[in-house]
Amino acid sequence: RGSPVTCLSFDNTYKKGRLASGGSDSSVVVWDLLAETGLFRLLGHTKGPITHLSFLFLDSSFDGLVSLSTDGLVKLWDLNGQCCTQTLTNNGSEVWSADTIAIHDAEDTKKTDKTSSTRWRLVTGASDVQLRVWALRPPPRTSTNSKEL
Repeated sequence: RGSPVTCLSFDNTYKKGRLASGGSDSSVVVWDLLAETGLFRLLGHTKGPITHLSFLFLDSSFDGLVSLSTDGLVKLWDLNGQCCTQTLTNNGSEVWSADTIAIHDAEDTKKTDKTSSTRWRLVTGASDVQLRVWALRPPPRTSTNSKEL
């Protein structure tokens, strides 16, 4: 990894087992546990250690990760594309902890066509003694279908 590890998150839904590690160098490494190797490194936090990591599955097509840092940024990563899809700023305060909440509409329990309208929220805690609630949405998907002219 190259720098001290400051936080870990285990993903037991991945077919081989996956682990994300955050470091004091502001980077995140995603590991394949079966192969015992790093898959890729995510760069984007500007300074300080990564303080929290959470794997996130907003819908069936989005394989994501949330990272927090003392730089005051909350980043939402698309692990399939290995890129940051959203950056939330916390007014410069160090962000130390987070958890996700799935909110299911009461009407969803009556639906039989499986068209759930689950809304996701991320709650963060920071050094400014504030809790913030963020709405999370998967990034829009572009069509990969192409037509020949």
